[in-house]
Amino acid sequence: QSDNKTDILSKQLFATVNAIKSDSNLNPEESYKEIANNVAEFVTDNPNPNIVKINKNDISVIPNNTQNKKAYTKSIGGLSETFFGKNTNIGTETSILYYSLVNEDPTHLSDLDPIISSYDALAKNLTSIKVPELAVNDHVELVNTLYAISASLTETKSLFSDSVVGIRGVVGYNKTATELDTIIDRLQTYASN
Repeated sequence: QSDNKTDILSKQLFATVNAIKSDSNLNPEESYKEIANNVAEFVTDNPNPNIVKINKNDISVIPNNTQNKKAYTKSIGGLSETFFGKNTNIGTETSILYYSLVNEDPTHLSDLDPIISSYDALAKNLTSIKVPELAVNDHVELVNTLYAISASLTETKSLFSDSVVGIRGVVGYNKTATELDTIIDRLQTYASN
């Protein structure tokens, strides 16, 4: 059985503690800082390898004109209503995560599964609509951000079994949720002009 990232870093910490105990020449503060830096580096500098990414070639790009812009805006609006409307669970992920952490109950993290599926389905649906040339960059970024949120939530489910990966998921989710707001604002500006 291979160790998860948390196990590997725990073993490094244990080895460092033992080395410090047996060698009085080692600087404990520097050794602990190095381990803390290893954890921080993994969380911030190692992107989730499971993030799906698309590019402009994956999108059907159409000319810029009023009719295409209206059709695109209508498509986006319909998908938004379907996936962010009252009969969906997108948006409840932070409550699920909070409940699981406060109650130290990993079983509720499986409640993220339908949300993860919804983000993936929304991204996939957005990939299949026709996008006016002026909106294509933001549209590609929107799809990639939705896929990144899904991948981050998947990692978040590991909080109790592989804490380091779970923390990377939480950090990734917070970052991409903020990016999503920015992209939505830009697309709303495009639609209103």
